[in-house]
Amino acid sequence: AREAEGFLTVIPSANVATGLAAAIYFRANAEVDEIVDDMTSALAGVRCIEVSTSVRDATVDGVAVQNGEAIALVDGRMHGTAATHDEALIEALASGVAEGASLVTVYLGIDADAGTGTRIERRIADTFPTIEVEVLPGGQPHYVYIASVE
Repeated sequence: AREAEGFLTVIPSANVATGLAAAIYFRANAEVDEIVDDMTSALAGVRCIEVSTSVRDATVDGVAVQNGEAIALVDGRMHGTAATHDEALIEALASGVAEGASLVTVYLGIDADAGTGTRIERRIADTFPTIEVEVLPGGQPHYVYIASVE
């Protein structure tokens, strides 16, 4: 929030995607209480999907996963597995996460190749034609995709 000598206001978020969605509501010239209210309200309306690769065989949140499978977490809980990372993201969105959403922002992992952004943007737009899609470089090392759904 706005600078005040010796003070800092922390807006806790559950994950990176929700924190970034809330950060959009920061306005340098607004009153601190107003900024905090706006950012906190924004947090409530954001869902997060994280897509990665399982590093071991396990059962997590009741979902059996095998080493090397594409996995999706929704709001920090294991959602499921899929044949590809793209499918894991689409299946997580289709599970109800995208219902009523107007924007999906996908942050690409550090290992994303040149065509990844265009491919996943097209795939989401084709599957959910009423939702705006934004794809940005995220640079995160462990997640192929991190998506905020608003």
